[in-house]
Order: sequence, then structure tokens, then C-alpha cells
Amino acid sequence: MTDAIGKGRLVLTRDYEDYADLHDLVIASGGRHPGILIIRFDDEPSRNLSHRAICTALANLASAGIPIDSQVHVLNQWR
Repeated sequence: MTDAIGKGRLVLTRDYEDYADLHDLVIASGGRHPGILIIRFDDEPSRNLSHRAICTALANLASAGIPIDSQVHVLNQWR
């Protein structure tokens, strides 16, 4: 995450718990980050996002015009 912040890059991860905690820490300490995008995986594999669905979710999020900077977004919600 430090490298991503230093380079101004988003983080794309499947590690919801750790990165949500990192987000909370950065924000609580008065910092900011370029954004964290999370892909959640379900116990039922048929509900998981395919590579194509991830691209669609990214496009949907980008076209929504909502802030990404210093936010956590779960891509599964942007199918």
C-alpha cells in the first residue's frame, strides 16, 4: 500500500479485511490514498466475478463519476 500511495496508484485486491483496516488506519491518521478497489469472492463460485465482469465493474464505477480517492469500493456491487 505504501508503494501505491507513493506512486499515486489505486490498489486492486481480494483481501477485503486487511485493506479495509489499512484504509481505516490511513483515514484515522489524517492521511489519504488513491483508492482501494476490492473484488469479493463468495463461497459459491458461480457468484464470483470473471475477468470480463471485473472489467465491466471497473467501467461502471468509472462512469458513475463518484469519488475514488481515499475510498474503498467493492467491485462486485458495480457489475
